[in-house]
Amino acid sequence: MKILIIGTPRSGTSSLLRGCNSLLKYNRYGEPWNLHIPDNDLLSVDFQFEDNTIVKTLVHSPMQLYPEKNIHEFYKEQCEQFDRVIVLGRKNRKELLESYAFQMERGLKDKWQEPYELAETTHLNTDKYLNEINSYCDLLLVVSKNLGMNIVWYEDLYSGNIEVVKPIIDSWKLPLQADKLLPHLHPSKRFRRVSSIL
Repeated sequence: MKILIIGTPRSGTSSLLRGCNSLLKYNRYGEPWNLHIPDNDLLSVDFQFEDNTIVKTLVHSPMQLYPEKNIHEFYKEQCEQFDRVIVLGRKNRKELLESYAFQMERGLKDKWQEPYELAETTHLNTDKYLNEINSYCDLLLVVSKNLGMNIVWYEDLYSGNIEVVKPIIDSWKLPLQADKLLPHLHPSKRFRRVSSIL
C-alpha cells in the first residue's frame, strides 16, 4: 500500500506520519518536495514510489519546487499512484498562525517537530505571516475539493475523543488497528503546550 498525507504547516502531518509508520514500518518520505529542508533529497515530479510507502507533503511545497507545474495537475497525477490519500488541515487559523510564527521566529530550523511553550506575554509578529498562512489554508481547500476529498481537521484528529477519532482512522482503511494508532494522536502529543495568545 502507498499512503500520501497532504497538509498545511503545523497541522499534525508529522505526528500522523510518525504514528502510522511506527505501526506499518513502511518506507517513509517526509516532505520530498520541500526546498527549504537542508540536505533534502528532492524528488522529481515523475518519481515512482515503491510499494509499502508513506509520504507526507506540505500542500504548497511542490508549487515552490516546480513553479512551471500546475499544482492541481501535480496532485491529481501523484494521487493516481497512491492507494490512500489523507488531507489534513486546521480549522483554527489563528492558532496555526501563532504556531507557525513561533517556529519561524523562536524555533530551531532543524527542529520543527519539538514541543514548545507559548506564554501569554510572548510577542510574535503574526502579521508578517498572516497572508502566507491564509494562502496555504486556502490552497488546501481548493486541492481537497479538486481531489474530491474531505479535509481531516487537526482539532478532530488530535481531540482525544475516541468517538470522534476512531471513525476518522477507520475511514482511511489502513492496514493497522485504530486503537494502536490512537496513542500517537493523543492531545499530549501536540507540540504546543498552551492556548491562544491573540
